[in-house]
Amino acid sequence: MFPLKPGHLPQTTVQNVVFFCRPRLALMELIAENVLKEEAGAGSKKEFHVFFVPRKTLLCERKLKELGVYGTFATIDDYSLEMYPYDSDLLSMEMEDSFKDCTLYEDYTSLYDCAKALMTVQALYGVIPYIHGKGQHAKVHTLPAESSVVRNGH
Repeated sequence: MFPLKPGHLPQTTVQNVVFFCRPRLALMELIAENVLKEEAGAGSKKEFHVFFVPRKTLLCERKLKELGVYGTFATIDDYSLEMYPYDSDLLSMEMEDSFKDCTLYEDYTSLYDCAKALMTVQALYGVIPYIHGKGQHAKVHTLPAESSVVRNGH
């Protein structure tokens, strides 16, 4: 496993190259640069795959088409990794830009992702009886989780 960075991919003998990334346009440029440089270099033909965490977006797919590498990928899909377990009682979503996205750009996608993750936890372990939040975005965050409780009759 290697971090995504500009330039050539590290020298390996693998047949498949898999990119896991957040759906960000800047990352599409890095991926395209890596793929183009790998294909231009001499060596064995590699098969490329890209998985967007937690979901793929139309904008990223368009960016890959615009950069001329969309058809190069054998797989373009999403990988719904909602939470990372750090300990037996600690989960993290690792969404470092969520505050900035909500407050500066009014992009509430991270709130949707958080509500979806809460609903997944409820589906696995039962209804969470009390969901508390602080701040102006807390109500937006808990509405989908609470509405799933109402829909399921719990």
